[in-house]
Amino acid sequence: MMRSSLLALFLSGVLATPAFADAVTDRIDRAFALYRDGALADAAIALGAAALDVQTRLGNALAEVMPTPPDGWQAGAAHVSAMGPIGGLTVSRDYRGADGVMDAAVVVGSPAVAGVASLIGEPGVLATQPGLRLVRLGDRDALLRWEPSTRSGQVMTVLGQTVLVQVVGRGVADGEELVALMRAWDLSAVAARAGVAEPNGN
Repeated sequence: MMRSSLLALFLSGVLATPAFADAVTDRIDRAFALYRDGALADAAIALGAAALDVQTRLGNALAEVMPTPPDGWQAGAAHVSAMGPIGGLTVSRDYRGADGVMDAAVVVGSPAVAGVASLIGEPGVLATQPGLRLVRLGDRDALLRWEPSTRSGQVMTVLGQTVLVQVVGRGVADGEELVALMRAWDLSAVAARAGVAEPNGN
């Protein structure tokens, strides 16, 4: 189910240019033709190649909208990591300050999406999780986990049903630094680049 939803996300959200769409649809058409002819191995290879093409474009599109570094911080280059043809995708960027580090990431197909969404949507369940609390990101809810003893934490939210967005930090002053970086991120642009349909106009 997750793999089929990922493929739908890839094919609906990132075929923005006609030339790229033609290249991908040509591969898919070839895969279907091979499948109809009973050449299952060749069909699988052709379909996997199409998915990898789309993954590459999705990763590059998401890399373009990673957040800019806060004042006093330096940002590294965005990194794209694919996990097989339709097995997930991570786009990340690290940020370094005087004492701490933060890492911002978009994860497509993360198994954590359902768990994070359930905690955001069920305050009663959230209350049983020590160290976790809700924070607002404009019109969105997110989860903040903060460990004062280690000055480390994580803020995370979900887009649609398949995309996890998070900022993880170590050695930062407090959890608000993580929240500030997340608030500076154009999450609507992330959703648009990923082709994610969000409820309630988010």
